[in-house]
Amino acid sequence: GGQPIVPVLGLPPVAGGPLTLTFNSLPGETYRLEHTTNLFGSPVSWAQVGNLIVASGYTTTVPLPSFPVSDSTLQAFRLIQTGVGPNLVKITTLANETSVTATTAADGSVDYYAYDVADGIAGLRLTVSSLTADVNLAVHPAPILPTATLYSYNSTNSGLTSEEILIDAGSSPVPLAAGRWYAGVFSPGIPPKAAGYTITATEIPYPAAVTNGVVQSGKLTKRGAVDYYYVEVPDGVSQATFTLTNSGNADLYVRGGVPLAGPHAFEAASTNAGAANEVIVLSSSGSPVTLTPGRWFIGVASASDVPVNYGLTVSFGAAASTGVDATIIPPATAGGPFKITFNSTVGAVYQIESTDDLFASPVTWSPVGASLTAIATTTSVPIPPPAGNLAGLRSYRVRQLVSVPTTITATFELPSTPGGPFNVVFSSTVGAVYQVESTDNLFASTVVWSPVGSSVTAISTTTKVPVTLPAGNPVGLRSYRVRQVSP
Repeated sequence: GGQPIVPVLGLPPVAGGPLTLTFNSLPGETYRLEHTTNLFGSPVSWAQVGNLIVASGYTTTVPLPSFPVSDSTLQAFRLIQTGVGPNLVKITTLANETSVTATTAADGSVDYYAYDVADGIAGLRLTVSSLTADVNLAVHPAPILPTATLYSYNSTNSGLTSEEILIDAGSSPVPLAAGRWYAGVFSPGIPPKAAGYTITATEIPYPAAVTNGVVQSGKLTKRGAVDYYYVEVPDGVSQATFTLTNSGNADLYVRGGVPLAGPHAFEAASTNAGAANEVIVLSSSGSPVTLTPGRWFIGVASASDVPVNYGLTVSFGAAASTGVDATIIPPATAGGPFKITFNSTVGAVYQIESTDDLFASPVTWSPVGASLTAIATTTSVPIPPPAGNLAGLRSYRVRQLVSVPTTITATFELPSTPGGPFNVVFSSTVGAVYQVESTDNLFASTVVWSPVGSSVTAISTTTKVPVTLPAGNPVGLRSYRVRQVSP
């Protein structure tokens, strides 16, 4: 048994000398040279030639034995990688979420690690961090150890940037499978230098299922942590809204089918700063990401140095077709972007779309950029002019994707201490998103309402939102309301 190796045949260095085989090798690895006198036999019978070859470097050359001239055309050779030579290569076994700190040797040799993947694991993430100098990471399934040129996956970020490799069932060229996997860490420099680092292996359990309209609560404990989910989109669903509410900075990633969705593999993403909500709306007529029936993977990733609590909701529905009156404002400078301006409802979600053939039957509309959530009663969106499309031949429209927020009846709880926050209390639907708003002039001809803090996702049938009285505003002159901004 063993792994076949592809060698290069070399001519004799001197007339009459032996032919040679040169191949990429691993220091300390053992190889077996075999030959046969009948390459067309069934089965082919291979016989070992000489002793096992123990490689001392990354390239090995061996001479081929000579045979009688009359038989030379009947000889065929092959090389087999048989296994790691005893006590010649050190391999450290990693445990799940247990870090190992080490330093690479300055001679360019590879630090090797092994991880045994169990059945039922959806993914394996290998991370090399806390670098003192540049290193690279290479991974290959057993029995072959990876090198700088022999690997299934590698990560070659420059400088002190961490290296990371995520492998799952959808990874290519080698999907994750149960068994032993090898990782190699080495200095890529010329000349190589010693580099301190920390390597961590993290198992990714199979993603949890998300149910339509039901909030999935979670907590990310550190920057870079990712929680994985999936949702089954049934036939007949023409729109799916993915909503993430956060106590801190977390981002939302979605993709149809494997690999798992996350910062390094996604088809759609929402990465707002801070604790702002993340919203992704996909439709069956969308482009470039089209909602299709089947399994969709979701990743929730922390972008915060402190723990983040979150609520994830996926809501199915028929794509809305509510048209919105809009105005096009010409570019401020020649060749610059024009603007599409429209009246909007705070918290509602809108999509700008375009078509190059308004007279087709039917008309095909394509999204222009990502959907957006209105933060004011007037929204203005810059649109770059399309390359190669004559002015006047492209048409635009604005659609409201999420229903107009519904005003909710609420009551107030007085502060428990003088000057402390009061509570806005209202009946709620678990998983629905609500926004508390305020105005300083309830009697204006057009009342302007402003958000009070971030929107909240209800986790029970009664929700309380603490509100701090604004400085410099006399009691009784500020009015509040609650609106449901998504189902």
